[in-house]
Amino acid sequence: MNLLNEISLVDYMNLVRQVREITGVDLGEFATASLRRRLTRCIQLHNFRFPDMLVARIREDPLFTDTFFADLMVESTEFFRDPGMWLLLRETLLPELISKKGNIKIWVPSCVSGDELYSLIILLHEMEVLSNVRILATCPSQKNLEHVLSGITRRDKIVSSNENYLLAGGKNQLTDYFTSKGILYYKTLPMDSHVDFDVSFLPSEKKLSASFDLILFRNQLLYFGKHLQNLTLSFFHQNLHQGGILVIGHKEQIDLSFFAENYLIVNAEEKIYRKK
Repeated sequence: MNLLNEISLVDYMNLVRQVREITGVDLGEFATASLRRRLTRCIQLHNFRFPDMLVARIREDPLFTDTFFADLMVESTEFFRDPGMWLLLRETLLPELISKKGNIKIWVPSCVSGDELYSLIILLHEMEVLSNVRILATCPSQKNLEHVLSGITRRDKIVSSNENYLLAGGKNQLTDYFTSKGILYYKTLPMDSHVDFDVSFLPSEKKLSASFDLILFRNQLLYFGKHLQNLTLSFFHQNLHQGGILVIGHKEQIDLSFFAENYLIVNAEEKIYRKK
């Protein structure tokens, strides 16, 4: 394989088949083009000369397998991405849910870097409703979970996200929620007192013991194949309370017929839906 190019389609299909046989995870359910790019990046990142070397490492080393799954995930690049959605949560949706129910449950699946989760915690903190909320954050791998719990964040991401934060109705500066230690920046608001963490590579693999009032799953469906998209959306529908809110990425291309049958449109631009 020429490491300057993506892996061939034949190598890709062999990798998907062998990973499924070894781990039980069917990567073939992901969108082919983006997954081929991420598999190529993984091979280059770990200095494997051939795809078979990646497969051999997965077969021999369970710890590396967790790293491999973490490497396949796409991290968010900013806090409070799409600030219009966060403003709707702040001003309308969360106050409405809490007013009706008192205490609510929120699920953040596929928590890769923790940016979406920490944005949510900041928002709830400023609304003074953290005590009314219990959050489940599901990370795709143990490595992702450890990164989220470390609280480490790049300074450039904090600075570049400040405008998002202010447009989302932020009351301070985003830097107020981080502290610097040398060249590293750490989140300062505690997460463990309001968040339950778990590991599940795919949301639909998660065994849930409760239903939720709000599910935030943004900018992940575009990396799924159509079958996995539909499976995931059906799973979310099963685990939302009636009247609960589902938010997906506003650029996600999904089967609108599913939403027409099962949801009311709250905001079409921001892809916010309410379960019928």
